[in-house]
Amino acid sequence: MPQEQTPFQKFLLFRQQSVSVVISVLREKNLLLEEKKCSNCSEMMVERPKNIQDGRCWTCNNRACVSYCACKSIRNGSFFDDFKIPLIDVFTVIFLWAQDKSFSDIEKDFGVSKATIAKVIAKILQVTVDYFAAVPIRLGGPDIICQCDLFVHKAKYNHGRRPSDQVWVFGIADTSFKPARFYVEIVSQRDSETLFPIIARVCKPNTKIHTDSWAAYHAIQRELGFVHGMVNHKLNFVAPCTGVHTKNVESLWN
Repeated sequence: MPQEQTPFQKFLLFRQQSVSVVISVLREKNLLLEEKKCSNCSEMMVERPKNIQDGRCWTCNNRACVSYCACKSIRNGSFFDDFKIPLIDVFTVIFLWAQDKSFSDIEKDFGVSKATIAKVIAKILQVTVDYFAAVPIRLGGPDIICQCDLFVHKAKYNHGRRPSDQVWVFGIADTSFKPARFYVEIVSQRDSETLFPIIARVCKPNTKIHTDSWAAYHAIQRELGFVHGMVNHKLNFVAPCTGVHTKNVESLWN
């Protein structure tokens, strides 16, 4: 029985495909437009072959338009618009970065400069920020448990540079996902005035909130209306009577 190809093997085969196949696949993934309107006359543009890097371009077929027959890149309006390297090389950077490959390895194995790699990754991060600004993450829901916890970085074995000020991170874990889905945010204070607005914004109505016994959490049920369970970690990792624990969100800090 033939062995199934790994994602990396499939990626290497994809790199060997023609530009037209790469364009088709990217369109299937909604990463390139399949049709486009002229920005001047609003008529639908026509895709034509052209002796340029991607082998094709958009042109306006309206003789009355000032852009008649002008060539516009098929990357126009897409993630790839800002890059001059081949489409497959942009895809390569994205794929290998997602596989935790270093900039040096990508440059050495595929010939993409570190400056270009950094530019691609910077755009990925900006797209991510823009997405979550427009579509804020929401966790939990009716009878779903979300665990909350605070974490501060500590240098392991007293090695490494310590920040001049402690940086605290507040995390929320939706335990209905396997593995749990998380939201994290750097916080300047660890009081209820700081933490409660985050819980209210991220957790959907009727979520069950589980925390440790940090004093700032005590009024969650009274002030936010969420059913709230606590575990006292000085006594137990799991509350003996209720089964409340925060293991999922604590695993994130590892």
